[in-house]
Amino acid sequence: MITQKAAAVIELAAQKKQARDVADRFDGFSSRARQVQDEVTRLEPLVATWRVLRAHGIPVQSPAARVQAALARVDEARSQYRADPLSVLGNWYRPASDALQAVCRDVDAELRSAWRRYVAGRIPSVNADLLDVLQQVPTFRHPVEVIRQRLRELRDQQEQLPASAATLEAVDRRVSEIDAAWHKLTSDEVPSAVIEFLRQAGVGGAPLSLLTDEVRDWLVSRRIDTSFRIRLGDERGY
Repeated sequence: MITQKAAAVIELAAQKKQARDVADRFDGFSSRARQVQDEVTRLEPLVATWRVLRAHGIPVQSPAARVQAALARVDEARSQYRADPLSVLGNWYRPASDALQAVCRDVDAELRSAWRRYVAGRIPSVNADLLDVLQQVPTFRHPVEVIRQRLRELRDQQEQLPASAATLEAVDRRVSEIDAAWHKLTSDEVPSAVIEFLRQAGVGGAPLSLLTDEVRDWLVSRRIDTSFRIRLGDERGY
């Protein structure tokens, strides 16, 4: 009798251990399945960003083939589980997980590179030293503050992938506000020829014909003449 009870206790303990093992394996399967699902979910905003960039003519390589290849690995793991449920006890998820991580990493890097190039090309070229000088003129103070603020916003925006067309519209709006601020640079204290030279020099570049004796004397008298450089422009004058 004692022997039978002991055997029953041993068998019960073995069953409990087996149940714990199964539970642990199930928990491991569930966590790995969630990991794969999280990586699939991470692809969604990247694909949305790619569509936004493509719609606006921003060149970036299509991720379609790589995404499909990664998702095919997920389908393979799913099919393997259907054929052999015990496959979940191994590293069934690793090929799918590795493929998803790689495509997420590569696509994210390509999108960020394309987006940064685009925004960098839209940010007006503004001479920081010139802004420092112009801010000392009372009438110029507010336009200069607007320009600086919009430049900061554009640089911050450069580091955030666009989720919708609204982000590109915001970039266009800030660029327009910078241009408008330059056109507000008027003051009775500054000759009109100097104002026109500063406007064009501050955004893109001014033609050499605008550097008249009056303008040169004004720049020299304020010791900001060395803030300007002569360079060749393209056919548009930039």
